[in-house]
Amino acid sequence: MAQRGRPRDLYDIINLFRRNDLRLYPTQIHVALVEKCAVKGVLVPTADTIMTDQRRAELEADWLHMLGHQLPVLPPLDPFLEELPLLFRWLDGSVVFDELPPPVYEANEDDAWTPPRTAWTWRAGVPIEVIRFAATNHLLVDLAYDGR
Repeated sequence: MAQRGRPRDLYDIINLFRRNDLRLYPTQIHVALVEKCAVKGVLVPTADTIMTDQRRAELEADWLHMLGHQLPVLPPLDPFLEELPLLFRWLDGSVVFDELPPPVYEANEDDAWTPPRTAWTWRAGVPIEVIRFAATNHLLVDLAYDGR
């Protein structure tokens, strides 16, 4: 993102940041970022260095053109840009997210719980995937009941 500044870079970075399981490792991710920048010979980015006026204008101009054909519904750009400062505060340790407690099982429940099977393909007629995509990208879902 610091070098190319492409819409897909921003989209991927923010979606990875939104994953609660990865939010447990800010130190390791920050170390990897610093090492990657050292290998590439670039400065470690900050929210300010990434979000220059020119970079924002380029992202706005390219958001639909470079990303729209890759997603079933293109989410708006602004929520992704608004999360960048939070991401960098998390990386530098000034924001900490609470870890969710493990589930509490009743005495008769199986302790080897696994998540239900899901379909991860697009346009496969699986309505939950549309809802999952919308939730991940902070999009509004209009649900209707047809009376059946």
